[in-house]
This record gives sequence, C-alpha cells and structure tokens, in this order.
Amino acid sequence: MLQKGDTRLRHAPTLKKNTAAAAAAAAAAAAAAARQQQQQQQQQQQQQQQQQQQQQQQQQQQQQQQQQQRQTQK
Repeated sequence: MLQKGDTRLRHAPTLKKNTAAAAAAAAAAAAAAARQQQQQQQQQQQQQQQQQQQQQQQQQQQQQQQQQQRQTQK
C-alpha cells in the first residue's frame, strides 16, 4: 500500500508538468491557428481589392473605347 502511494506521489509532479506543457502547447496551437486565419482573411481581402481594381480598369477602358468610337463617328 505504501509503495503504491509512493509511486503516485513521485509521478504527481511529472503529471502536473505534462499537463501544463500540454495546455501550453494547445494554447500555442490555438494562437497559431488564429494567426493563420487572419492571414487568410487578409489575403482574401487583398484579392477582392485587386479584383475591384481590375473591374475599375476594365470600366475605364470601356469608357475610353466608347469615347473613341464617338469621336470617330463624328
């Protein structure tokens, strides 16, 4: 009985350390996942902005073409 109790007491600090280490690792993993998600959102926003810029450029080109056509028709 005493010997079993002794081994449990001897392992208790290691279990606490392991639990703390596991908790720290889980927290780090969660933080990394959150950062990655933010980066992905930023990339998506950048892509959307680029698409909007491209659309604006296309609209400008179309307007220029229409103006040129009007001038040539005159």
